Amino acid sequence: MTDVLLRIKDLNKSFGGVLATDNVTLDVEQGEIHALIGPNGAGKTTLISQISGILESDSGEIEFDGKPITRLKAPARSLMGIARSFQITSILKDFTCQENVALAVQAHFGHSFNIWKPVASETNIQNRAISVLDSIGMSEHCDTIAGELAHGEQRQLELAIALAMDPKLLVLDEPLAGMGRLDSAKIIEFLKGLKQKFTILVIEHDMDAVFTLADRISVMVYGRLIASGSPDDIRGDSLVRSAYLGKD
Repeated sequence: MTDVLLRIKDLNKSFGGVLATDNVTLDVEQGEIHALIGPNGAGKTTLISQISGILESDSGEIEFDGKPITRLKAPARSLMGIARSFQITSILKDFTCQENVALAVQAHFGHSFNIWKPVASETNIQNRAISVLDSIGMSEHCDTIAGELAHGEQRQLELAIALAMDPKLLVLDEPLAGMGRLDSAKIIEFLKGLKQKFTILVIEHDMDAVFTLADRISVMVYGRLIASGSPDDIRGDSLVRSAYLGKD
Protein backbone atom coordinates (compact mmCIF):
# COMPACT_ATOMS: atom_id res chain seq x y z
CA MET A 1 0.00 0.00 0.00
CA THR A 2 1.30 3.48 -0.89
CA ASP A 3 2.53 5.52 2.08
CA VAL A 4 0.69 8.77 2.75
CA LEU A 5 3.09 11.56 3.72
CA LEU A 6 0.48 14.32 4.24
CA ARG A 7 -3.07 13.64 5.38
CA ILE A 8 -5.64 16.43 5.66
CA LYS A 9 -9.09 15.79 7.12
CA ASP A 10 -12.10 18.15 7.22
CA LEU A 11 -9.96 21.28 7.17
CA ASN A 12 -11.73 24.64 7.42
CA LYS A 13 -10.68 28.28 7.35
CA SER A 14 -12.95 31.30 7.10
CA PHE A 15 -12.33 35.02 6.79
CA GLY A 16 -15.40 36.85 8.02
CA GLY A 17 -18.29 35.38 6.07
CA VAL A 18 -16.06 33.81 3.40
CA LEU A 19 -15.27 30.11 3.79
CA ALA A 20 -11.85 29.89 2.11
CA THR A 21 -11.41 26.16 2.76
CA ASP A 22 -14.54 24.11 3.27
CA ASN A 23 -14.13 20.64 4.84
CA VAL A 24 -11.09 19.82 2.69
CA THR A 25 -9.93 16.20 2.91
CA LEU A 26 -6.83 15.27 0.94
CA ASP A 27 -3.95 12.77 0.96
CA VAL A 28 -0.53 13.43 -0.60
CA GLU A 29 1.39 10.22 -1.18
CA GLN A 30 5.09 9.70 -0.66
CA GLY A 31 7.13 10.41 -3.80
CA GLU A 32 4.38 11.91 -5.94
CA ILE A 33 3.91 15.29 -7.57
CA HIS A 34 0.41 16.33 -6.57
CA ALA A 35 -1.00 19.39 -8.34
CA LEU A 36 -3.67 21.59 -6.79
CA ILE A 37 -5.60 23.55 -9.41
CA GLY A 38 -8.66 25.78 -9.56
CA PRO A 39 -9.76 29.31 -10.44
CA ASN A 40 -8.49 32.39 -8.63
CA GLY A 41 -10.11 32.65 -5.21
CA ALA A 42 -10.71 28.90 -4.95
CA GLY A 43 -8.80 28.65 -1.65
CA LYS A 44 -5.61 26.99 -2.92
CA THR A 45 -3.12 29.38 -1.31
CA THR A 46 -5.15 29.40 1.91
CA LEU A 47 -4.94 25.61 2.00
CA ILE A 48 -1.17 25.45 1.58
CA SER A 49 -0.80 28.24 4.15
CA GLN A 50 -2.71 25.99 6.56
CA ILE A 51 -0.47 23.07 5.63
CA SER A 52 2.73 25.06 6.16
CA GLY A 53 1.46 26.59 9.42
CA ILE A 54 1.36 30.19 8.27
CA LEU A 55 -2.41 30.20 8.81
CA GLU A 56 -4.08 28.52 11.78
CA SER A 57 -7.02 26.33 10.81
CA ASP A 58 -10.45 26.91 12.33
CA SER A 59 -11.09 23.17 12.51
CA GLY A 60 -9.96 19.89 11.03
CA GLU A 61 -6.78 17.84 11.27
CA ILE A 62 -3.41 17.71 9.53
CA GLU A 63 -1.04 14.75 9.85
CA PHE A 64 2.49 14.78 8.42
CA ASP A 65 4.80 11.80 8.25
CA GLY A 66 2.53 9.93 10.65
CA LYS A 67 2.46 12.71 13.27
CA PRO A 68 -0.30 15.24 14.09
CA ILE A 69 0.80 18.79 13.26
CA THR A 70 -2.51 20.70 13.37
CA ARG A 71 -1.43 22.81 16.33
CA LEU A 72 2.24 23.24 15.41
CA LYS A 73 3.56 26.62 14.27
CA ALA A 74 5.29 27.13 10.93
CA PRO A 75 8.91 26.88 12.23
CA ALA A 76 8.21 23.49 13.84
CA ARG A 77 6.62 22.21 10.63
CA SER A 78 9.61 23.45 8.66
CA LEU A 79 12.00 21.56 10.91
CA MET A 80 9.88 18.43 10.39
CA GLY A 81 10.46 18.71 6.65
CA ILE A 82 7.81 20.97 5.07
CA ALA A 83 9.38 23.61 2.81
CA ARG A 84 7.28 26.17 0.98
CA SER A 85 7.91 28.61 -1.85
CA PHE A 86 5.60 31.57 -2.36
CA GLN A 87 3.50 32.95 -5.20
CA ILE A 88 5.46 36.21 -4.97
CA THR A 89 9.23 35.75 -5.01
CA SER A 90 10.54 35.91 -1.42
CA ILE A 91 14.32 36.20 -1.53
CA LEU A 92 16.77 38.56 0.16
CA LYS A 93 17.55 40.71 -2.86
CA ASP A 94 20.56 42.50 -1.32
CA PHE A 95 22.27 39.21 -0.48
CA THR A 96 24.19 36.95 -2.86
CA CYS A 97 22.61 33.73 -4.07
CA GLN A 98 24.98 31.71 -1.91
CA GLU A 99 24.13 33.81 1.16
CA ASN A 100 20.39 33.31 0.53
CA VAL A 101 20.80 29.55 0.39
CA ALA A 102 23.30 29.44 3.26
CA LEU A 103 20.79 31.14 5.56
CA ALA A 104 18.25 28.42 4.71
CA VAL A 105 20.85 25.73 5.43
CA GLN A 106 21.65 27.40 8.74
CA ALA A 107 17.95 27.55 9.65
CA HIS A 108 17.64 23.84 8.87
CA PHE A 109 20.57 23.03 11.15
CA GLY A 110 18.87 25.12 13.84
CA HIS A 111 21.96 27.07 14.91
CA SER A 112 25.18 28.61 13.61
CA PHE A 113 27.40 26.41 15.78
CA ASN A 114 29.49 29.34 17.06
CA ILE A 115 27.87 32.63 17.96
CA TRP A 116 31.21 34.47 17.60
CA LYS A 117 31.87 33.09 14.13
CA PRO A 118 30.30 34.57 10.94
CA VAL A 119 28.15 32.22 8.90
CA ALA A 120 30.40 32.82 5.88
CA SER A 121 33.20 30.98 7.69
CA GLU A 122 31.07 27.89 8.42
CA THR A 123 32.50 25.54 5.80
CA ASN A 124 29.80 22.88 6.07
CA ILE A 125 27.02 25.45 5.64
CA GLN A 126 28.72 27.10 2.67
CA ASN A 127 29.54 23.77 1.00
CA ARG A 128 25.93 22.70 1.33
CA ALA A 129 24.75 26.02 -0.16
CA ILE A 130 27.10 25.66 -3.12
CA SER A 131 25.98 22.05 -3.65
CA VAL A 132 22.30 23.06 -3.71
CA LEU A 133 22.94 25.89 -6.17
CA ASP A 134 24.88 23.48 -8.38
CA SER A 135 22.00 20.97 -8.29
CA ILE A 136 19.62 23.58 -9.67
CA GLY A 137 22.05 24.79 -12.34
CA MET A 138 22.99 28.05 -10.62
CA SER A 139 26.56 27.40 -9.52
CA GLU A 140 27.82 30.27 -11.68
CA HIS A 141 25.60 32.66 -9.69
CA CYS A 142 26.98 31.93 -6.21
CA ASP A 143 28.37 35.47 -5.86
CA THR A 144 25.60 37.21 -7.83
CA ILE A 145 23.42 39.62 -5.87
CA ALA A 146 19.96 38.05 -5.88
CA GLY A 147 18.22 41.28 -6.89
CA GLU A 148 20.30 41.39 -10.08
CA LEU A 149 18.97 38.05 -11.33
CA ALA A 150 16.34 37.82 -14.05
CA HIS A 151 12.84 36.94 -12.82
CA GLY A 152 13.11 33.29 -13.88
CA GLU A 153 16.47 32.97 -12.12
CA GLN A 154 14.99 34.48 -8.95
CA ARG A 155 12.29 31.77 -9.04
CA GLN A 156 15.05 29.17 -9.43
CA LEU A 157 16.85 30.64 -6.43
CA GLU A 158 13.67 30.40 -4.39
CA LEU A 159 13.50 26.70 -5.26
CA ALA A 160 17.13 26.33 -4.17
CA ILE A 161 16.27 27.97 -0.82
CA ALA A 162 13.43 25.49 -0.33
CA LEU A 163 15.64 22.53 -1.28
CA ALA A 164 18.32 23.69 1.15
CA MET A 165 15.91 22.76 3.94
CA ASP A 166 16.27 19.12 2.84
CA PRO A 167 12.46 18.79 2.82
CA LYS A 168 10.30 15.71 2.93
CA LEU A 169 7.50 17.77 1.34
CA LEU A 170 8.12 20.61 -1.11
CA VAL A 171 5.12 22.97 -1.35
CA LEU A 172 5.27 25.25 -4.39
CA ASP A 173 2.85 28.14 -4.95
CA GLU A 174 2.82 28.96 -8.68
CA PRO A 175 6.53 28.31 -9.40
CA LEU A 176 6.03 29.41 -13.05
CA ALA A 177 4.31 32.72 -12.21
CA GLY A 178 5.56 35.57 -14.38
CA MET A 179 7.92 33.40 -16.43
CA GLY A 180 8.38 33.36 -20.17
CA ARG A 181 8.23 30.17 -22.22
CA LEU A 182 11.95 29.37 -22.02
CA ASP A 183 12.22 29.92 -18.27
CA SER A 184 9.04 27.90 -17.70
CA ALA A 185 10.39 25.00 -19.75
CA LYS A 186 13.61 25.08 -17.72
CA ILE A 187 11.76 24.91 -14.39
CA ILE A 188 9.44 22.17 -15.65
CA GLU A 189 12.45 20.03 -16.62
CA PHE A 190 14.04 20.69 -13.25
CA LEU A 191 10.87 19.70 -11.39
CA LYS A 192 10.68 16.51 -13.47
CA GLY A 193 14.14 15.68 -12.16
CA LEU A 194 12.89 16.01 -8.58
CA LYS A 195 10.31 13.25 -9.04
CA GLN A 196 10.86 10.39 -6.60
CA LYS A 197 13.52 12.43 -4.77
CA PHE A 198 10.94 14.69 -3.14
CA THR A 199 7.22 14.68 -2.55
CA ILE A 200 5.82 17.83 -4.14
CA LEU A 201 2.50 19.64 -3.69
CA VAL A 202 2.23 22.36 -6.33
CA ILE A 203 -0.28 25.08 -7.19
CA GLU A 204 -0.03 26.05 -10.83
CA HIS A 205 -2.26 27.74 -13.43
CA ASP A 206 -0.24 26.54 -16.42
CA MET A 207 -2.28 23.49 -17.40
CA ASP A 208 0.33 22.19 -19.84
CA ALA A 209 2.83 22.13 -16.96
CA VAL A 210 0.31 20.54 -14.60
CA PHE A 211 -0.55 17.70 -16.95
CA THR A 212 3.13 17.20 -17.80
CA LEU A 213 4.31 17.01 -14.20
CA ALA A 214 1.53 15.71 -11.98
CA ASP A 215 0.98 12.14 -10.88
CA ARG A 216 -2.31 13.22 -9.30
CA ILE A 217 -4.39 16.38 -9.53
CA SER A 218 -6.91 17.82 -7.08
CA VAL A 219 -9.35 20.55 -8.11
CA MET A 220 -10.64 23.28 -5.78
CA VAL A 221 -13.61 25.54 -6.45
CA TYR A 222 -15.07 27.94 -3.86
CA GLY A 223 -13.06 26.36 -1.05
CA ARG A 224 -14.14 22.81 -1.78
CA LEU A 225 -12.34 19.92 -3.42
CA ILE A 226 -14.56 18.81 -6.28
CA ALA A 227 -12.31 16.11 -7.76
CA SER A 228 -9.04 14.28 -7.22
CA GLY A 229 -7.38 11.70 -9.44
CA SER A 230 -4.93 10.96 -12.23
CA PRO A 231 -4.42 13.51 -15.04
CA ASP A 232 -6.59 11.36 -17.33
CA ASP A 233 -9.33 11.21 -14.69
CA ILE A 234 -9.30 15.00 -14.30
CA ARG A 235 -9.30 15.63 -18.06
CA GLY A 236 -12.37 13.45 -18.42
CA ASP A 237 -14.30 14.75 -15.41
CA SER A 238 -17.33 16.67 -16.68
CA LEU A 239 -17.73 18.62 -13.42
CA VAL A 240 -14.09 19.78 -13.57
CA ARG A 241 -14.43 20.74 -17.22
CA SER A 242 -17.50 22.84 -16.61
CA ALA A 243 -16.10 24.45 -13.45
CA TYR A 244 -12.54 25.13 -14.53
CA LEU A 245 -10.89 23.47 -17.54
CA GLY A 246 -13.49 24.36 -20.17
CA LYS A 247 -14.52 22.30 -23.17
CA ASP A 248 -11.29 22.53 -25.21
